[in-house]
Amino acid sequence: MGIIQRQSIKYSVVNYAGALIGMVNVLFIAPLALDEYGLIQILVATATLSLPFASLGSHTLPVRFFPKFRNQENGHSGFLGFLLLASSLAFIVFVFAVFLFWSPIFQFFTQRNEDNNYLPRFLAYFIPLAFFILQINILSAYISNFHRIVWPTVVNELFLKVAVPFLTLLFIWHFLSVQWLVLLVLGAYGLIVAMLLAYLLYLGELNLKIDWPRIRKLIPEMIRYAFFSSLGSIGSLLAFQIDVIMLGGLAGLKNTGIFSLNNYITNTVDIPQRAIQKITAPIIAKAIEEQNMAEIQSTYIKTSLNLSLAGFGLLILIWFNLDNLLDILPSGETLRAGKYVILILGIGKISDLITGVNGHIIFYSKYYRTGFYLILVLGGLNILFNSYFIPRYGVNGAAIATALSLTSYNVLKTLYVYFRFRIHPFTSKTGILLLISGFVIGLAYLYPSTGNDWLDLIFRSIILGGAFAGLIFYFRISEDLNNALVGFIKKIRP
Repeated sequence: MGIIQRQSIKYSVVNYAGALIGMVNVLFIAPLALDEYGLIQILVATATLSLPFASLGSHTLPVRFFPKFRNQENGHSGFLGFLLLASSLAFIVFVFAVFLFWSPIFQFFTQRNEDNNYLPRFLAYFIPLAFFILQINILSAYISNFHRIVWPTVVNELFLKVAVPFLTLLFIWHFLSVQWLVLLVLGAYGLIVAMLLAYLLYLGELNLKIDWPRIRKLIPEMIRYAFFSSLGSIGSLLAFQIDVIMLGGLAGLKNTGIFSLNNYITNTVDIPQRAIQKITAPIIAKAIEEQNMAEIQSTYIKTSLNLSLAGFGLLILIWFNLDNLLDILPSGETLRAGKYVILILGIGKISDLITGVNGHIIFYSKYYRTGFYLILVLGGLNILFNSYFIPRYGVNGAAIATALSLTSYNVLKTLYVYFRFRIHPFTSKTGILLLISGFVIGLAYLYPSTGNDWLDLIFRSIILGGAFAGLIFYFRISEDLNNALVGFIKKIRP
């Protein structure tokens, strides 16, 4: 797991740097322009939700089919050129479809709320944004085939985390109008596409000349996979992205902004997962192609343990320090309105972390159709959950709906992997990790407050973090973590 460990560590460092910058935005900048922040979030969420329609499934092909074309000498048969061509043609079809259904799309966003004043003016901007996000997804996935995930992360995460707050500040200081704010955010996404293409050129992998005789043989198989993956992508986005869009339609831009701000804090819990998911995708695809079940099972178990300990540790620290943090921050009262969003979504994310790479195992195997059916059903359920919970509980209702969908989906995926492959990610160490987490949670409730928010924040973090890390190390929950820590100590020891 050496390459997974190295790339995951680099990825996580970049992501946490981006998260730190993004946290400044969430806590200090975005609350000063909640409507505008909510507008940008709705445009991004709508563009992201459009991805399976805009791509017709082409964005799911880079990792799944690259092992069949991999050959440095012939430029991998120009597979990248084919992907860019196919996705562009698919997007043209999507644009025509949007114009056909523009009236109901427009009415959903503009007739539900009085505070959606920006949406009639700017809703159409999600179309070019969808094109940029489509190309970013294809290029990032293609680059991951070479076990390079750090640079795409730098431009996708770090660059955007700097660019969007900076542009928002320019708006707050009256240097930009709302229109220029939206246009420059679009420009930032377009610049990411250019930077990813430049990186492929730097790697010597910008091979655009298509070997049609070689490609043509696999087009029927790719079309079948793209069709089912489109269904799965629709379900996935409905399950895990529809909350922001439905909040915008049912509860207004301000509530969307509050939900997105608190959701951003929760997303720090699964930064390690995003690293491991990206780097293990081509590894699992290759192992399935070679029918290497030992590699699949080993990766399944290790990712579950590593992701679980990171998720439990981060969620405990965030939740039990949250009140002190909100008391300190000038935007604390705004964030407090969605405080329980963090806990509810955090619990949902734990279910995703503890079940490891079950999705990769299904979607890169011959059983991918079942996986797509499952997630499509769950996407429909999430619409029902959101329709029921948002009118009753507002931002907390959106969090409940997403957490229920995420947990249900992972239970079904884990059961399916077990019955098809006879493997699961749980060991005795999983039980020990749960006991350790329970012990540290109990310790958090016993912590006596000093009456000073800063002191409580510092001392509670040291006590809880130290207890959790110490017990994880003592019981050797993660061999990768223990080995990395021991190796680091040896390097710095004089």
